[in-house]
Amino acid sequence: MANADVPLLEALTMKTTTLTPELLHRMDAYWRAANYLSVGQIYLYDNPLLKRPLTLADVKHMLLGHWGTTPGQNFIYVHLNRVIKKYDLDMIYVSGPGHGGPAVVGNTYLEGTYSEIYPNISQDEAGLQKLFLQFSFPGGIPSHASPECPGSIHEVANWVIRSAIRSERCSIIPISSSPASSVTARRDRTAGHGVAFQQVSRPGHRRRGPANPASQRL
Repeated sequence: MANADVPLLEALTMKTTTLTPELLHRMDAYWRAANYLSVGQIYLYDNPLLKRPLTLADVKHMLLGHWGTTPGQNFIYVHLNRVIKKYDLDMIYVSGPGHGGPAVVGNTYLEGTYSEIYPNISQDEAGLQKLFLQFSFPGGIPSHASPECPGSIHEVANWVIRSAIRSERCSIIPISSSPASSVTARRDRTAGHGVAFQQVSRPGHRRRGPANPASQRL
């Protein structure tokens, strides 16, 4: 065989490091659970586990929160968790799309952090009912990723990717070696991603961690 064919042969016989079926199944189950927690926060006033047929009385009268941005953020979140566990990373997640609060709240509840901070939002049906009811509801929590959410350190609007990475006072800048994943809406992605890479590569910023911007098609 000619030497030119050797790289091709190596490429054809190389072992790939894909995820195992078991891990994929667990991640898919986690993602679907996060999606249910998210949609429950937006829509459900009662009947959190759907133990009886859904009726109009179970649905909130006023709906706030963007379902469209939520599955994508949940998808990113579960994969970031996989990477964090695999490489033992200290990572920060910058959630940019507006009213994407159901995703961050749902994931922190699913991993148990939310109940640790707020014991009254327990890991059972009663706690789930409170979690759903409080979202974007009088006396509850906002429809976006607000300071009440465990781990939240900054809050702005849809342009969070530009503001969070530009500002010296917030989010990833003071964290010297931690990677950051920034999610932004489609209309912000060009400016946001440019700012992200510009900020990381600016002189004097050598100790700052890498930014990993991601866009959602909204």
